[in-house]
Amino acid sequence: MIVRIDKMFCWFVFLLFLITAFPLIVISEGHSEEQTRVNLPIILYHHATTDKKFVGKYTVLASEFEQDMEYITNKGYTCVNTDDLYNFINGNSTLPEKAIMITFDDGFESFYELCLPVLKKYNIKVVLSVIGIQCERYSNISDHNINYSNLNWEAVKQLAQSGYVEIGSHTYNLHHNEKGERKGMSILHNESEETYKKLIGDDINKMQLLMKQRAGITAKTIAYPYGAFNNLTTELVKSKGFVCSLTCEEKINIITKNAGDLYNLGRYNRPSGISSDEFFSPIIKEAESL
Repeated sequence: MIVRIDKMFCWFVFLLFLITAFPLIVISEGHSEEQTRVNLPIILYHHATTDKKFVGKYTVLASEFEQDMEYITNKGYTCVNTDDLYNFINGNSTLPEKAIMITFDDGFESFYELCLPVLKKYNIKVVLSVIGIQCERYSNISDHNINYSNLNWEAVKQLAQSGYVEIGSHTYNLHHNEKGERKGMSILHNESEETYKKLIGDDINKMQLLMKQRAGITAKTIAYPYGAFNNLTTELVKSKGFVCSLTCEEKINIITKNAGDLYNLGRYNRPSGISSDEFFSPIIKEAESL
């Protein structure tokens, strides 16, 4: 009789454990499925160099770039691209809790020589937005100076096939900011909406056609030159099939599952002259506080 009571008591304790623990197990296993948003920092680079006399607000040392990639890797961050974000907002996948996006604008040749080996070393994917007219120019001349040359179309094609680089559009020929000229994709004073839409639309169409013809690419992402855009710009890029647009506003992006979109995302420009920790710490702190 005593033995039977002990067995019954043990079964009771075991069942009680299952009843209390099972919800915790379900919650733990289903945590990633319940993920509804990610606070996403996006970092903007332009140019890399090995010569200190060329560094500045938009040009970093190759060693600084490598230190940055090592830093975010050691902090547990995973780099994502447009496909990752698009699949997440449409409910088709999850994102890493510590997600970050690395972007490059302009398409300098230094990216191929100095940055791609670092991406391979740390298994990092990036979004590189190129300027069409510059790719055309450097496809037709033999000038390949790492300090100023842009990528030609063959290099763009190779990068797209590397598995590390998503190629985006930085427009065909709207990367201008000279006095008296249109700044990027901005609308001019007294310019009609019809005129603006045609000019911007024609540039977008030309760039997409060239990317397809020269490199077999259809860009999903467009980076606004100088971050200049307006409501009409957003409408146009949507109508042309882009799923993501990038600005120069420095902010953390809230990426929401089954809601919202990927237009007009903000980015933090990475200058030279400060350590990886000095640059990334405030950004990470802001992302974690939201």
